[in-house]
Amino acid sequence: MSTNAPKNKIYFGNLAYGTTFESLKSHIMNNVEGTEVLEGKVIEDRETGKSKGFAFITVADEDQANAVCAALNGKDLDGRTPKVMIAEEQKPREGGSNRPRSGGFGKREGGFGGGDRGDRGGYGDNGGNKRSRF
Repeated sequence: MSTNAPKNKIYFGNLAYGTTFESLKSHIMNNVEGTEVLEGKVIEDRETGKSKGFAFITVADEDQANAVCAALNGKDLDGRTPKVMIAEEQKPREGGSNRPRSGGFGKREGGFGGGDRGDRGGYGDNGGNKRSRF
């Protein structure tokens, strides 16, 4: 875990797909006295909008976060046994950007689907190459 990771953000894993932020917040407040839930989110699939079975909750401070983890890790919630722990900072993802790997849509790189090689030309002006695919 990084030294600058927030210590008051909690990860809840292995949640029932029907668990909502409100039910999770209620579960925390009913089982850990004096806990102030500041914000949270049950993570959903982008395409379907259905829960992915985990959530992140932010409480007021590190002591509250530790109390929630100790009290609720493995304690039944909506028929499941959640894994509850202090969230780690998200690691940077490896890989490139969302750009096409070769070519592109412009004329410079050989047009749509093309590269900078003449034999890979596509729709465009063939990247200024003399060879043509057609």
